[in-house]
Amino acid sequence: MIERYTRPEMGAIWSEARKFEIWREIEVLAVEGWAMLGLVPREDAVKIRENAKVDLRRIAELEAETRHDVVAFTRQLSETLGPERRWVHYGLTSADVVDTAWAVRIKEANELLFRDLVALHDALAELALRHRDTPMIGRTHGVHAEPTTFGLKMAYFREEIRRHLERFRGVADRIHVGKLSGAVGTYASVPPEVEAYVLGRLGLGRAPVALQTLSRERHAEYVAFLALVAATAEKIAVELRHLARTEVGEVEEGFAPGQKGSSAMPHKKNPIGLENVTGLARLVRGYLLPALEDVALWHERDISHSSVERVAIPDATTALDFLLHRLTAILRRLVVRPERMAENLRRTGGLYLSGRVLNALVAAGWSREAAYDRVQAHALAAWEGGPSFVERIRSDAAIAEALGPDGLRAALDEAAYFRHVPAIFRRIGLWRPADRGGAPAEQAVEGERPEGAERAVKGADGGMDGMGAWGAALERSDLLARGKAKDVYGTNDPAVLWLEYRDDLTAFDGTKKGVRPGKGRLVAAISGYFLSYLNRHGVRTHFLGQPAPRVHLVRRLVMLPLEVVVRFVVAGSLIKRLGLPEGTPLGRPIVEFYYKRDDLGDPLLTEAHIEALGLLAPETLDALRREAIRIGELLRAHAAEAGLLLVDAKFEFGRDDGGALVLGDEISPETCRFWDRETKDILDKDRFRRDLGDVLDGYRAVAERFGLAALADGDGGGA
Repeated sequence: MIERYTRPEMGAIWSEARKFEIWREIEVLAVEGWAMLGLVPREDAVKIRENAKVDLRRIAELEAETRHDVVAFTRQLSETLGPERRWVHYGLTSADVVDTAWAVRIKEANELLFRDLVALHDALAELALRHRDTPMIGRTHGVHAEPTTFGLKMAYFREEIRRHLERFRGVADRIHVGKLSGAVGTYASVPPEVEAYVLGRLGLGRAPVALQTLSRERHAEYVAFLALVAATAEKIAVELRHLARTEVGEVEEGFAPGQKGSSAMPHKKNPIGLENVTGLARLVRGYLLPALEDVALWHERDISHSSVERVAIPDATTALDFLLHRLTAILRRLVVRPERMAENLRRTGGLYLSGRVLNALVAAGWSREAAYDRVQAHALAAWEGGPSFVERIRSDAAIAEALGPDGLRAALDEAAYFRHVPAIFRRIGLWRPADRGGAPAEQAVEGERPEGAERAVKGADGGMDGMGAWGAALERSDLLARGKAKDVYGTNDPAVLWLEYRDDLTAFDGTKKGVRPGKGRLVAAISGYFLSYLNRHGVRTHFLGQPAPRVHLVRRLVMLPLEVVVRFVVAGSLIKRLGLPEGTPLGRPIVEFYYKRDDLGDPLLTEAHIEALGLLAPETLDALRREAIRIGELLRAHAAEAGLLLVDAKFEFGRDDGGALVLGDEISPETCRFWDRETKDILDKDRFRRDLGDVLDGYRAVAERFGLAALADGDGGGA
C-alpha cells in the first residue's frame, strides 16, 4: 500500500524487516522444539537464539542468486552462526515458515483492526445516544418517507459494526493458525511435538490437517470479512455524503482552520474524507476475487497464490485500517444540524403523515382501497402545490366525520413516530449512556427508566450521584448474603439488589486473608467502569449504577452454578497443568468451567462432568462459552488500548426474569489478571496471593490507565 494510506503501526507489521524477524523467530523456536525432545543439543539451540541475526541487504543478494526467498533467508541466517547452523530449517519446508509467519502477521494486524472497529462502534454509539431524539425525515428511494431520528440511523450502523465484532472472533479462530508438518503435511520430517511447541509460543492454533500449505479457503474467508467490513464503512460514508449535499445540508464534515475545499472555488467545503472512505472500501473489496481464486491450488501445493497474497492481504488490511480510523475521526467531529433536519422534515407540509391517516381510516371502518385512494388524492394534490397535505386532510368532511376530532388529532400526531425509539435503544443495549469521565455511574436516558428499576437510587450519604432521573428514592434493606469481599442487600424494589464492596482480601479459597483500607472503593470504581463499558458494547450485565463510592445497584438474577474463566496467556494454575512457562501466549482463548462449591474448592469441570451433574444444558454451555469469549475479547482490546495485557478473566452469569443470560458479579483486578503490556508487571490480586507488594499499587495503576485517577486516590472512606 502506498505511504499515503498507511498508518505507521500497520505499516510496520507488513514491512520486510518484520517479516524476516518473524521468520527468524519460527526457525529459532523450531530448533528449541527439537532440543526439548532431546534431538538437538540444547547448547546449540541457545547459540542460535543468541547469535542468529537478520541482514536484509544480504538476503536480497542471496535471493538474486538462488531465486528462492526462504533459501536466501536460511543461508543468510546460517552465515551468522557457527557449526550449530546445521539445525537451521531442520525438518522444515518453506511453507512451514511462510504460512505460519502469515498467521502471526495477520494476528498482529487483527489486533489493530479490532481496536479500529471498537473505536468506530463507540463513535456511532455516542452519536446515537446524543441524537436519539433528534427528528429528521427518513428517505426511501431518495424520496421523503416517514420521520425517524438521526440517533436511530446511527444506532442502526452501530449494530452492524457490533455484528462485525462478533464475526471477527470466528474468522480470527480460523485464520490465526499455523503449521509445521513438512513437505506434504505428514510430519515425516518434523514431529507434531515441534509444531505444538512453536505454535504455542507464537500464540497460534494448529490446523488439524494441512498439506504443504494451509488451505487458502481460510484466507479467502478472511479477505471476505475485510471486504464486508469495508462495505459497511462505505455504507455509512455514502449515507453521510447524501446528507451533506447542499440541497439537504443535515450534516457536514468538520472543516479545520486553514483547510481548503477547492483550488478554483473558495466557497467549497467538500466531504472529501467520506469520499476517501468510499474509494478505499472499493479497493478492499477488490481483493476478494483474487483471494477466492487462490483457493484452488494444484495437489499438495503450488505457488500461484503467493504473488496475490503478498499484495492482497497487506494492502487490504492496511487500507481497511486507514479507512476505519478516518471514518471514526470524521464521526467524532461530525457537524450535525438539527435545525436543518427540522426544516427538511416540514418541507412537504406533513405528507409523511399519509400512512397514519390511511391506517386511522381503515381502523374507523373504511375499506383499505377506499382509504388509500382518498389519502393518495390529497397527497398528490399537495405535491403540486396549494394547501398542504395536513390542511387538505383537515378540510375533508368525510375524513373528519369518520375520525372525529380526537381521531383526527391522533392521526396527525407526529410524536407517534418516535414513541418506540427508546425501546429500540434499550433492546440494543443503548438504553442508558455511560459516564465516560470520572465516576462510572450510569443514568437513564433522559425521560426513561431502566428496566427493573422504577425509582432513583439514593446513596448511603443521601446523594444521587447522577442517578436522579430514575424517580423516587430506592433504599437499602435487609442483608441477604455476605460474600468474601461484598455484602448483598435487598432494596425496596424487588428487582434491584444493593452490592456493597468491603476492604477484605482473600485468596486460596479463603485460607489467606487480609484487609486493605480503600480496596472496596477502588474495586467498585474499576468494576463499575468495566461493566459500563460492556453495557455500551451490547453486553447484557446486571450493573445499573453506582450511587455511592462502594455501592453498585444491580439487577436481581438467578445465578448459574458455574464460574467461566477465559484464558489468553498461561498463568496461575495453568502453569502447572500444562507445563508451560508463565506468560506463554495461547493460540486461541481457552474457556474453563469451575463448579461454584466452596466446600469442594470450586473444582474444574469438564463438559462431561457438567452433563453428569445436570448443571446446564449443552446449548446453555455453548452460549456461555461464546459470550465469555466475546466479553473477554472486548476487555482484552480495551485493555490493550490502555497499555495493559489481559491475561485471563473470571465471569459469573445469571438469568433475568425473561430467561436471558446476563453477566453478573464484577470485572476488576480481583477477577482478572492484568499485566503491564511492556514490562509484564503484575497489577492484579496475584500481588496479594504471591506477596509481590502492595496490592492497591497494582489496582491503582489499572484505575489510572482508564482515567479513574481521582477515584484511585480516594481515602476509602464513606459508603
